[in-house]
Amino acid sequence: MLLKELFSQKETDTKKTQSLVDDVCFYLMNQDDLQKEYFLPAVNELKRKKILDNVEECYTMFKPLVETGCQSYYEEFDLGGKYEDTFTESCMEEICKKFTDEQVQHIKNGQYDSGA
Repeated sequence: MLLKELFSQKETDTKKTQSLVDDVCFYLMNQDDLQKEYFLPAVNELKRKKILDNVEECYTMFKPLVETGCQSYYEEFDLGGKYEDTFTESCMEEICKKFTDEQVQHIKNGQYDSGA
């Protein structure tokens, strides 16, 4: 393997992972069952505890949503291979962080308040 091929493979893997992260984040926001069971209760808990400025705590509140969502995404889209190979710990962490970063801003802006 040439050095050039080695580096281009990592770049391809990075793009593939980023694409998966983006797709799963979009998927999570568009699944009514996941929204009702995991997302909205987490939002209410974050607002109740007033911890929206603590990224680590917000991140942990969305972990169950991400874990369940990744499993659902994997099954629905038949990604092939092993689930553990596709959704590694680092991949799921990246999904969770991206999802949290995007949603905390919306929560702070009151987008998920009653009547909004």
